[in-house]
Amino acid sequence: MSDLIALNCPSCGGQLHIQNNLQKCFCAHCGAELLLNHNDQGMLIPVQARDLQASAKLKEMQFSLAAMDLLKAEIAELEAKFAAIRNNFLTNIITIRGAKCFKEYEKENQIIPGINRFCTLNWDHWFDPQWNIPGYTSVDDFLTLYHFLQQPKYQREKYLLPFLISFEPLPGLAQELKAKKMQLTTIRDQAINNQ
Repeated sequence: MSDLIALNCPSCGGQLHIQNNLQKCFCAHCGAELLLNHNDQGMLIPVQARDLQASAKLKEMQFSLAAMDLLKAEIAELEAKFAAIRNNFLTNIITIRGAKCFKEYEKENQIIPGINRFCTLNWDHWFDPQWNIPGYTSVDDFLTLYHFLQQPKYQREKYLLPFLISFEPLPGLAQELKAKKMQLTTIRDQAINNQ
């Protein structure tokens, strides 16, 4: 009895000669992975054909999903750091909300209503971290405020020092957050296009 048997590949129909004792093999014609089994008569038959390209795509999709999950976690961590900076600012702004620097920042950036007016309107229940306060909500808002407060005339104001110190991580944080969001978008687009 010969150790080689003849089979047809279920994927491409190509003629194969394989050893009788194998549990899996690859088609020499199309590269499909064949899972083999013995039928009731003891004959070796292909049970399942798995396309290598499909298998590679599956692995690529799994990698993309894992990369997206990692990026989402990193983005959430960066957003939490920003939320801490924002919450610190909003907790402490109440005492200096009418300062000239904020009025000038709001005028230059056309922010209405200003922080002073917003505080006054919400005095009884100050503050909710979820509020959308014009000019004082997003990372970009705070980055603009940070750059505005870098002017020499504001650097000398002692009452601004705690804010200036707490804002120091903003440029790096904003840049990293933007890069992570772009990476996430790129990976998501690639995953969608490769389906």
